[in-house]
Amino acid sequence: MFGPEWPRLSPFKKLLLRANVLVEESPHDSKAQLRALELYRQALELQDSRLVWRNIGRLHFARKEWENAEQAFLQSHDHFWLGLLYEWTSRFEEGWEHIRKASPSADQARVMARIARQTGRYDEGIAALRPWNDVDSLFELIHLYDKKGEDAKAWETSLKANAAKGLRDPDPFQPVEMTIPNEGTPGAPVFIVGMPRSGTTLLERMLAQHPVMESRGESLFFDFIAGQLSGGQNLMRIGEAYLMGYTRRTVDKYPLNFRYLDLIRGVFPDARIIDMRRSRDDTLLSCWFRNFRGQMRWAYHWDDLETAYDRYLETMEGRTDVMKVRYEQLVLNPEAVLRKVLDHCGLPWDKRCLNHNADPAFHEYSYQEVRQPIFRDHIGRADRYRGFFPQERGLEALA
Repeated sequence: MFGPEWPRLSPFKKLLLRANVLVEESPHDSKAQLRALELYRQALELQDSRLVWRNIGRLHFARKEWENAEQAFLQSHDHFWLGLLYEWTSRFEEGWEHIRKASPSADQARVMARIARQTGRYDEGIAALRPWNDVDSLFELIHLYDKKGEDAKAWETSLKANAAKGLRDPDPFQPVEMTIPNEGTPGAPVFIVGMPRSGTTLLERMLAQHPVMESRGESLFFDFIAGQLSGGQNLMRIGEAYLMGYTRRTVDKYPLNFRYLDLIRGVFPDARIIDMRRSRDDTLLSCWFRNFRGQMRWAYHWDDLETAYDRYLETMEGRTDVMKVRYEQLVLNPEAVLRKVLDHCGLPWDKRCLNHNADPAFHEYSYQEVRQPIFRDHIGRADRYRGFFPQERGLEALA
């Protein structure tokens, strides 16, 4: 397993190497993580090392053991990881003090920029990003210009960022041909669908605060199942597999599940499906400014993006088995809309659902927005940018 130099290594280096191999080979395995932590601790008994402390901190960070991670990073004097940790846990002022002391890099600049967005230090965030021209830094720069109100610079940067992605999908959301199972699995999981950047995370965070609900985040389960079925696989007990490991009723906010609603209905006839709908122009703009993870190739060319939105509307047209919720109404009158949503889901009213940002360490892709109190700033934001849009196609204010 180890090279011929192994016998000549010191006991400290052997422990360090064994721990590193565990982390590299099984980065998400909890038992491997705990064993690696044990080995790192043994190494520290032989030699105090900032590197080992940093590795311990990174493992605790991956496990969301924030206090242990913080103590380890303090021992390692690692300003970058302390800045990132404090950003993730909404301790922005502490994060700022550390991240600006970290060695300059594109990663350091992006963390600095994200904290700058939260604390109003827009000029300092922009200055940190300017030396870096990578795609991720360009997308961060868009948001700082947008926050500062420099719309022309935000749009110019968005053109560079999306072009740098170099991705296209002119024909997105093609129908998926598959045999729809008729399982009738008991249970009524909740599915929030729609276009990305339409408010699905906000609504999911609200429902996840209900004591009987449990979040699945953005599960790609049915995306995978649809691929298997369209490839001719004969799958059984799909519903049981979906519910495995969950003890409470689940809410799934993967927006593109709108492509698989017939499949979901075949598996869960009693599922509650919510179509989150936002102003078309605001949705397009928010997607255009977003550096998506995953295979959203249609998001980086304006024509493809418009086509994707049209296909989404076509797919949802005429469906009577979903509840349509307007993002704007949810933001402007959250309690009234949320009461209707809970009633649709067969859930009693619970005021805790209004505390969508109850978990300050929530960290998925839209975490920066949903950690904050509900804000109205992005309603109608496209009005500032419509003059920059590459073409006008008679976009309605509310599709």
